[in-house]
Amino acid sequence: MKLFRLAGAELGKLLHRPAIYLMTAFLALALAITAFTFAPAEKPANLTTFGTPTGSVSEAFSMFNSSTTAANSKPQLDTALDAAYAELTAFATTDSEHAKLLTAVTDLNQKTTGSDPTSLPNLLHAFINNPSPTNRTALNNILEVTNDSIRNHALRVYNQLTGLAYASNIDFYTTTKEIDKLGEVFLNLAATIPVSIASLSDDDIVETAEIVRANFDLEGIISKISAFDKIVVSTDTMNKITTDYYTNFKYNENSNTTLTVLFETAENFAHLHSTSTDSADKAELNRLITEYKNATQIAISLMQNHFMLAKAGDMSNAELKGYIGFSNYNLYDIKEQIALNQYLLDNTIFHGDIHTNLNFGVSAGNEPTAYDFAFYALQILSIVITVFCMFFAVSITSGEFQNGTIKMVATRPFKRRKLIAGKSLACWSFMGIFLLFSTLASLAIGIAMNGISLDTHYLVFNASTVLALPDFAVFLIYLASLALNIVFYIAIAFLLSTLFRSSTFALFGTFIIYFFGLLFNAIASSANWFLYTPFAHLDLFKYLGNASASNGFLGMNIAPGGTFVLSAIVLLGMIIIIQQISKSIFSKRDIA
Repeated sequence: MKLFRLAGAELGKLLHRPAIYLMTAFLALALAITAFTFAPAEKPANLTTFGTPTGSVSEAFSMFNSSTTAANSKPQLDTALDAAYAELTAFATTDSEHAKLLTAVTDLNQKTTGSDPTSLPNLLHAFINNPSPTNRTALNNILEVTNDSIRNHALRVYNQLTGLAYASNIDFYTTTKEIDKLGEVFLNLAATIPVSIASLSDDDIVETAEIVRANFDLEGIISKISAFDKIVVSTDTMNKITTDYYTNFKYNENSNTTLTVLFETAENFAHLHSTSTDSADKAELNRLITEYKNATQIAISLMQNHFMLAKAGDMSNAELKGYIGFSNYNLYDIKEQIALNQYLLDNTIFHGDIHTNLNFGVSAGNEPTAYDFAFYALQILSIVITVFCMFFAVSITSGEFQNGTIKMVATRPFKRRKLIAGKSLACWSFMGIFLLFSTLASLAIGIAMNGISLDTHYLVFNASTVLALPDFAVFLIYLASLALNIVFYIAIAFLLSTLFRSSTFALFGTFIIYFFGLLFNAIASSANWFLYTPFAHLDLFKYLGNASASNGFLGMNIAPGGTFVLSAIVLLGMIIIIQQISKSIFSKRDIA
């Protein structure tokens, strides 16, 4: 009880400081600005629309079933699913890009440096040794700009290399930089080989022959291409992916696949209401059609993401960075998408109007709610709260050392550890008061602007488990995560205030750490070593989904290898350890 009385006294001192009015004014101003600037990017309307205002249900269904030009018609959706399947199977059934490239370079090497009498060096030297019309004709034939010329062969290899950047079935790991370097070799080769020797003197031909012999031995290039790591996807893995999300999923008359069941449901409804022109009946048909569309898109996403995981193997984001075909690869994001789509598929949730995690400036659902605004506002207001809490945490300790009032505090019948604990508790309470005030004000404005809702959010916890939670529960989790984040910086402020007698030094150091942490996250969060910094673990809310999309204003990204359990342990551990260090330093500090 003594600790709470001490904390209450310290809190009273904080609340009577003139800076409180400044903080309140800043919060009010920031809240007013957010109310005017809140314009979230809304998710596009998910409902498909077939038919005309005056047409019948039968007409609308016929358009969906047979049109090849209408967006999201059955032929278009089925074609998209077939195309995704074809892309996967092409990886295993078409000629290997690696083998094709190796063959093309080997063939060119034979023509530029090989022992064959028809190779370019041998033809050049044959002409030099015997500049007869016959040898000149033979040499001209191989140099002329024809489809079979060495010059064109080199250009074809160059085009083959540059085309790999856009190939969907590339089967080896390579970077754009590596491909560009190889391409330069063949581009230079094509530029060096003359189109014709008709205008060349014998000396020019001798010089050309020596250049070809000296510079265009492609054995090193062949060895480099041969050494590229191959991408291997096992037959069993490929069969499981295509079976689960194509063979056992696609529309197939007289079967019970997912798309067949959805199509027949819409078809039966269309037959029962074929002549109806009632808007409610047409809306219901379009809802059923929308489920067919969403189910198709879920299957395509699952197929492609599972295939991408298979191609990546055990390689990390950092290892794959820069590799062709993996420019947008993010292991955590892919696992998150798979988990959510698999949950929707398993629970036949195809209506599409689902709410995901709260995001800064983006509606969680198709339309913004009070919680979207409150999240948006608190992301901004939390900066004001954090900065002022750090200021008061420094002044409540270091400031007392600087102005000498700590001597009066030390005369109280409290141990020093209890004194610093009371001050910490007072700052945490101070934070809680203003966080609660900001939350209630933000929710009130959000309700006035967008109304209250009782929607269910589908959150992917730790990129593996889908949680279906009401929106207020999601918001409470966010508040808890935000509070822990601010508590960490309050702990840092206390630590520095016990180290420095000057409150200016302590405050400056605290602000540097705070803003450096935000910047550090923005520029280094994709590096493997980022996981070993404190800043990788300050935001636990990111583990509920959409972390790398837009989960907050200056929000924290998930470091490679990060998990909720790891970040929670590290964050709580850091707060406890920093607090204990502060107590220890404060207990031994000279207050004379």
